[in-house]
Order: sequence, then structure tokens, then C-alpha cells
Amino acid sequence: MGLPRKKKNTWTNEEIEFLKNNYLNISYGEIGKIIGRSAECVNQKIMHLGLQKKFENYWTDEEVEYLKEKYPKYMTLKEVAQNLKRSHKSVSTKNEVIGNQAYNDEVKRGRIYRFKEDFFETPNINNSYWAGWFLGDSSICDSNIYGGKKRNATVDLKIKSTDKSILDKFKQEIDGNFKIHSLRRFDKRTNKYYESVWFKITSSKICEDLRSNFNITSQKSKFYVFPDHLSFDNKAALLVGLIESDGWISLDKKKNLIFGICCSTEEMGKAIQKFFSNIMANDKRNGCLRQQGKIWKITYCGNRLVPKLLKPLYDLTVFNLERKWEKLKEFYE
Repeated sequence: MGLPRKKKNTWTNEEIEFLKNNYLNISYGEIGKIIGRSAECVNQKIMHLGLQKKFENYWTDEEVEYLKEKYPKYMTLKEVAQNLKRSHKSVSTKNEVIGNQAYNDEVKRGRIYRFKEDFFETPNINNSYWAGWFLGDSSICDSNIYGGKKRNATVDLKIKSTDKSILDKFKQEIDGNFKIHSLRRFDKRTNKYYESVWFKITSSKICEDLRSNFNITSQKSKFYVFPDHLSFDNKAALLVGLIESDGWISLDKKKNLIFGICCSTEEMGKAIQKFFSNIMANDKRNGCLRQQGKIWKITYCGNRLVPKLLKPLYDLTVFNLERKWEKLKEFYE
């Protein structure tokens, strides 16, 4: 004779009490994980106790409308599930069953992440600043037919990994949940590794607004016209972003301030010269505009000239890359 066999399915009073208090609020699977039983076992015990069964598959019209409205534009499936107090699987399955058109449209466009698509719709100081970053360091793919297939409109921004805070800031500004990726590559010319961070978003709306408001297109490196239709402050904010992405403020060996911007075309350089000449109406110094390889560079030099030129930009206080502006602080304090 052996020891009496222990019944593994015996429920304790504490388990039964926990079940009665929670079976209507959380899923059977979650209850099972807490007490160490399967979801089927929990379901059978509910039936055995004669409790009112929780019909998880019964969705109200209000819940269905909530799912359609919030996903995927404003919330993830996980967030919807939390707000509706349903399991992620239940919400995911329901989304497929109802054939959520908004979701299907997002998948067809290649976008499953959310963000404010109207961020660049109306030019202001804030989005003009970010447009400057996109002018300097972004790659834009307009929506068109390429190789017999329709190509989605996308825009990506890639910068040095040490400046990742810039991408984090933009992600926060645009209320996005997209991923920021890291990249490490080896340059044979310098025999060094370089690390960068980047993101890519798919949005015809953002690409169109960048084009119509800031003249930023997929051809910006070959043909770019400075957006003279913008207000003075918006143009100044755009230049702040461009300086942080493709410009510099430094000191030469004689401690003279040097300020410069890389321009994709000569016309762009002349437009920037015109902008700064309006600031220095009585000063005929237009800076030095010269071609270096495939790009143009415009530079200004002088401890009196540079602070005066950049004062309107500095006063906007929209800059985020502090290291680019630290040389100017002593002239304004």
C-alpha cells in the first residue's frame, strides 16, 4: 500500500473566493496564471459553482465603435484592450473579424505606427524648426510608380547616435510610437566605425505638407527653392533647424566666430544670403558663398557680425542641439 493519492484538482477556499471576486473583471487565462490552473479548469469551476458566466466574446456596439475609432490612429491594440478591460487576443481577433477598414488602409500604406500626420500642415515656429532638420538630414520618397509598383510616400531622418535626443524630441512632438533604429557601419576611407540613429515614417500627408509649405521634396539635394512665402520668424526657425543639422558655429585660431551652412544649390545659398542681408540692412557684407564638391557653403566671420546675424534666430529659443550654440552664449549674456 502506498500513500493516499493527493487530488490535484481540489480547489482551496482561498482560490474559490478569489475566483468569485474576480471572474467578471479579468480573463479566465489571467485568473489561471495567478492560481496555477488552466483557463479551461477555471471555466469548468465557474460552471460548477453556478456563477454567471462571463461572455468575453460578446461585444457591445459601443465597444466595436471604440475599437474602430481608436485603432490604429490613436492607440495600439494593447492600449485598446486595457481601456476595454479585455485581453489583447480578444481585441486583436475582433479587429480582424469586423474587418477594420482603417487598419486595412494603414497596412496597405505600409504604416502600422501612429503619429500626428497634420504636424506640418500649418507653418509655425515649431514645425518650421523641424522642417529645417528635414531639409538638412532627411531622405524623402514621394508616392509614385517605381519599377511597375506603386511606392509609398516615406520620409526618414538619420543623424549621429550622439544626437539621439533630437529624434526622441521629435517623436515626442509628433506624438509618435514609431521605432528609432541604430546603425553601425564601417568606412573604408577613414578605417573607422560610425554609429547613427534613424527612423522612417510612411505618410503622404507629411510629404505633401513638407513640399507645399517648405519646398522640401525628394529632389531637394538637386533643386531647392528657399520658401520666401514664410513669415520672417518661420524662416528664422527653419534656419535654426538647418544650422543644427547641416551648419556650424565655431571659433578660428584667432578666436573669431565663424558661422556657416551647407546648401544643396547655389540658389539656396543666395536666398539665405538675402535673408541675412535684410537683418544687416546697412552692412554690405553678404558672407562667402562658394562651391565645394557637389555642395555649396555660405560662411560669415567676425565677433561683431555673426552675433548680430544670429540674434533673431537665437531669440526664438527653439533650438535643441545646445552644443551648436554654446559659442554664442558669451556674446548674449
